[in-house]
Amino acid sequence: MKLLKFQNSLKSRRKRLMPCFSDEDQMEDETTFLCGLKKIPRYGTTSVPPNRAVIKVIEYKVTPQDTLPGIALKFNSSVAEIKRLNRLWSQESFFLRETLSIPLFSQSSDESTAVISKDKQAAKQTVDQSFENGELEDLSKISVDDFFNKIDRTIQHSVMNVRRIEAKSSIDTIERGESAEKQEKGRFVTSQPDDIEDVSDFLAPRERKDVKLNSDYKKYLWPGKSCADSFIPGAYSVYVKTWGCTHNSSDSEYMAGLISSAGYGIVDDPSMADIWLLNSCTVKTPSEQHVQNELEKAKGLNKPVIVSGCVPQAEPSIPWLQGVSLVGIQQIDRIVEVVEETLKGNTVQLLNYRKVKGKRTAGARLDLPKVRRNPLVEIIAINTGCLNNCTYCKTKKARGNLASYSIEEIVDRAESCISEGVKEIWLTSEDLGAYGRDIDCTLPELLKAVTAKLPDGVMLRLGMTNPPYILDYLEEIGEILNHPCVYSFLHIPVQSGSDAVLQDMRREYNVNDFCAVVEFMKKKVPGITIATDVICGFPTETEQDFNDTLDLVKKYRFASLFINQFYPRPGTPAAKLKRLDTTVVKDRTRRMTQLFNSYEPYQNRVGLKYQVLITERSFRGDDYLVGHNKFYEQILVANQPDLLGKKVWVKIVSCSKHSMVGELTVQPAAYISNIWQFCSSPIKDSIVNLYNTSAFYAKCTDFKILLFIWCFLCMLAIGMKFFLK
Repeated sequence: MKLLKFQNSLKSRRKRLMPCFSDEDQMEDETTFLCGLKKIPRYGTTSVPPNRAVIKVIEYKVTPQDTLPGIALKFNSSVAEIKRLNRLWSQESFFLRETLSIPLFSQSSDESTAVISKDKQAAKQTVDQSFENGELEDLSKISVDDFFNKIDRTIQHSVMNVRRIEAKSSIDTIERGESAEKQEKGRFVTSQPDDIEDVSDFLAPRERKDVKLNSDYKKYLWPGKSCADSFIPGAYSVYVKTWGCTHNSSDSEYMAGLISSAGYGIVDDPSMADIWLLNSCTVKTPSEQHVQNELEKAKGLNKPVIVSGCVPQAEPSIPWLQGVSLVGIQQIDRIVEVVEETLKGNTVQLLNYRKVKGKRTAGARLDLPKVRRNPLVEIIAINTGCLNNCTYCKTKKARGNLASYSIEEIVDRAESCISEGVKEIWLTSEDLGAYGRDIDCTLPELLKAVTAKLPDGVMLRLGMTNPPYILDYLEEIGEILNHPCVYSFLHIPVQSGSDAVLQDMRREYNVNDFCAVVEFMKKKVPGITIATDVICGFPTETEQDFNDTLDLVKKYRFASLFINQFYPRPGTPAAKLKRLDTTVVKDRTRRMTQLFNSYEPYQNRVGLKYQVLITERSFRGDDYLVGHNKFYEQILVANQPDLLGKKVWVKIVSCSKHSMVGELTVQPAAYISNIWQFCSSPIKDSIVNLYNTSAFYAKCTDFKILLFIWCFLCMLAIGMKFFLK
């Protein structure tokens, strides 16, 4: 086996680990060692700014007679001290990375440093005793120069070679609970086993019963070559593919950002990638099958694979996931660790939920780096999980109960992405309306805080919300949707037009509740676009139940309707019910689709003018750009330079079922601005609400709009004159 040799010159402050190979017989009689520092992002804490780090130092036995002194930083020092060290590392371009990561010490939630161990109390006592005995030094009490000199002398003490431990032996040691010191001679030694899942949470100690490390090497990886022997961090490229909702898309963007920040390349061509990251969705059976097909394709190409998202989180024991690295929905901030271990040939599974003081958190920090699919659009997940227990839904098993981010963290993320040039912000979650019920705040409070930070030219879009929770805030949500920087758009899934079916689904509302929300919003927010979902073929759905759903769609003629065929998801109560005949389910899905295609939501729009925010290129090609008006209706505009990210006025020239096509025009009624500025705010709001109404657009030309405004002002003048008399 080849040895990986590292040469390091800390004295010259060129802190970059340089890999090279040496002959196998070079160190026959000596146990080799590596002493390194690792930059660990402090995910989940607010005491230190983003991208700050703590020290991790690794201890190895140099020879059977000589043991390298342990070095650790006892974290009873101030935040300022931590910042000082981080600034120093940044100035010196310190390349902080271990090729073979065997953690010994890591910061815990208390003031002292804790040894990595499943028994965290015993670990804390061990470290405290080590400090008292002088075996470990408190680096906050020595100068920076002394610190680097000590490390420099230590590294020069021996040739820096690393001999890889066979994964099977490591796992056996972990299962026996034995120290790595009891392993046979010729292998490097630490005081604790090298379990990647034992890296402590920087917020608080966590239970890790659901997390395991399976280090069996994949046979199809790099035949005839050991990944661990030749692995150079950051020298590989990653292919990322995503299925499912916008929450999943946001998770993928975060993982891509972390991977890119670690030096890896993100590629669109899977054949050019060294490793694949598949972010999965468990809502429907077909989406899960797509992930399985991609996994088989990767194996056929000898590509190592990581599967993340709701599928492994909900059911990690699926046979086709065995032998594959898995990342849960709340462990995305550790994706770089998983990529590195997987490239070395290990199989890693990180599936536990994050908790602070026994209470589950929303997940990884929101201020992590991102690689956005669309640089102009930021997706912010405001909470994860929900309060419902729908009988057909497997996402609940993956995302769990409601856990919300704080208003401050969400607002900070919004401000940060706006400063980076984002023009459209999507707030997403499994249920937007339930936000804050676990942390004693409400959705309207969050929306008011976010909209207060929105500058002109930036739009906010609200995600899906279920009827039971938005009913509590109808008036406040209506006011928010009328805000000029908020799209007048709301996604409220109804799923069925039958109360009996809704009860069997455990949806916790009835059809009248849904209709009350729609009617109120149409009255409060003129022209609003309501999107909804329906499920066709639920096991207890009768023909009359389905007809009730058809009638509901006919009544409101939803411009955006997501039609889903029922799929029994394993582990859900609905999967145990007797299924309808497949032909019946398909027939109902077809009839619902025919109804949706029978009406034109954008009829009579030709000739009307809208202000549109252009955010992306059309999938049709480079001929068109895509934008949305105030009601989040899709409008295509001929491609012109410098239009992306700008608000423009367009005149509609043609319409289709799902979009409109417009051409650039001037802002209508621009010459009445002198009159406009003398109007009071209530009058302005009334005119704006009316002017923004799609129905009003459909009935009036620009001349009629001007005539209406003139008549309105005349009537106001007459009324004031009469009042003064």
